[in-house]
Amino acid sequence: MGAGLRADAGAGDRPAREYLAGALGAGPVSQSDAVGRVEAKLYNFKTGEIFPLPDYPEYEGGGAVALTSREKQVLKLVRDGFLSEGISEQLRISVHMVNTYRQRIIEKLNVNNSLEAIRLAMRLGLLD
Repeated sequence: MGAGLRADAGAGDRPAREYLAGALGAGPVSQSDAVGRVEAKLYNFKTGEIFPLPDYPEYEGGGAVALTSREKQVLKLVRDGFLSEGISEQLRISVHMVNTYRQRIIEKLNVNNSLEAIRLAMRLGLLD
């Protein structure tokens, strides 16, 4: 199983995403309402810890943010709980390249870390 995923993620044959959604208390919400109505949380697959993501103030970077398709892929995998090593395996690129993409994302979004980047990208509709 790939890095970032647990073999015991769910009871029975339920997909890990469904199990995780239940564990986080997420209910069915339409995608258009998701960012505005759902409290975002980050689940650490390795330790089992759940961290709430802080509200991020309105984007102050000015203008539209343009992430490349590869940067979006990397950010989605970070959002899904993968570490740099797991992302490099998934995308078949070096860990160094993954870290370069992560740094570019942080710079483009003008945030301090990956958690803030995920939250802001969700708010801006960059992650589908």
